[in-house]
Amino acid sequence: MKKIATMTGIFLLIFCGGCGAAPVQNHLQKALTAEDREMVGGKSQAERAEEIKSFLGRIDGITGSAVVVEGHTAIIGLRMEGATQAQAQQIMAQAEAAAIAYGTGIENVSVTVTETIVSLIEAEERERMA
Repeated sequence: MKKIATMTGIFLLIFCGGCGAAPVQNHLQKALTAEDREMVGGKSQAERAEEIKSFLGRIDGITGSAVVVEGHTAIIGLRMEGATQAQAQQIMAQAEAAAIAYGTGIENVSVTVTETIVSLIEAEERERMA
């Protein structure tokens, strides 16, 4: 009987007492938003996107591009006509290298030629420019 009472007491103490740790709040979203809105190298995100877009216009094979910069990341959508898969891969690699080399504070780049995703990037670019 003593064992049962002791075990019940321990169970109730653990179950009802909890661990006593205060909940941790996640301020990551606020921190990223504040950091992303900062100017990098004296340029806003829109200015940095336009800078990258101007360099992309110099790459042969690209008929259109859309660029969105968020923090230290550039998201690029490319339009190409008549390019083979190998040519498209080469052009995408050139676009990624150009964004890192010539973009102010760009560390990460994502490049796509998928029609639906390029359309979404173009829509986001128009929204940010307005």
